[in-house]
Amino acid sequence: MRNFVTKHKIKIEKKLIKAVDSCSEKQTDYSKKNTWADSQLPKLEEIERVIQNHPIYLSDNNNVEFLNMLRALNYLKSYTIYVQNPKGDVRDKQMFKNLVWSMDHMEKDKKAFIWAHNEHINKKGQNNNSINLGNLLKKKYNDTYYAVGFDFGIGVLPYYKLNKGKPSGWERQKLEKPYKNTFAEILINAKSDIYFIDMEMASENEMSNFFKSDKKHLTSGGAGFNIKNPLFIKSNYIDSFDGLIFIKSITYTSSKI
Repeated sequence: MRNFVTKHKIKIEKKLIKAVDSCSEKQTDYSKKNTWADSQLPKLEEIERVIQNHPIYLSDNNNVEFLNMLRALNYLKSYTIYVQNPKGDVRDKQMFKNLVWSMDHMEKDKKAFIWAHNEHINKKGQNNNSINLGNLLKKKYNDTYYAVGFDFGIGVLPYYKLNKGKPSGWERQKLEKPYKNTFAEILINAKSDIYFIDMEMASENEMSNFFKSDKKHLTSGGAGFNIKNPLFIKSNYIDSFDGLIFIKSITYTSSKI
């Protein structure tokens, strides 16, 4: 931001630039309510207004350098909102806003690939009352949004260990077999080690009742997988995804664990 402002001789008050530093360095505190974003967002919005009114941007709304800076400001605005109210639906709504901004500034013949956790990209959310990225995208883009889920049978997963309630680093945990009454318990019996299922086709063949039924599936968020206290979400794959990638056995790729 500082280099950008200097290069193009954009007049922005130093206190506004400091707000960018503050927002990019702010850590989320899940234990306390705060109004931090209320004082920071107007500053970010003022910077955004100044950049959008710059002669270079007014003459060329597709200027890559200016678009990249505006995109960064959008990210900071979304993160700032989430820091003040760190809830799942708030996070997904801000993710949605970021993606829509990106889509609106892409060339019309381009496509976007979104890589995210199942619970963000699925079309249903964790339940009928939840709002997540996937169902927001489905409502806006209809059939042009194609949600691909991911499931697996066994393997090595990361687990964020706590010691007396305090983080003490990551560890590996091995899942030896799928849990009972999950989709994975059945899907692991296929001949292929890795395969793709088109849910539209699955809904019309002899497996339709299986994929339409609500079953448990193992999920792991920011804290990873806890073999002693696994987290399950109950849903059906027909409503959740347009397609599913299943891998029999997964490994953890980081050499640091």
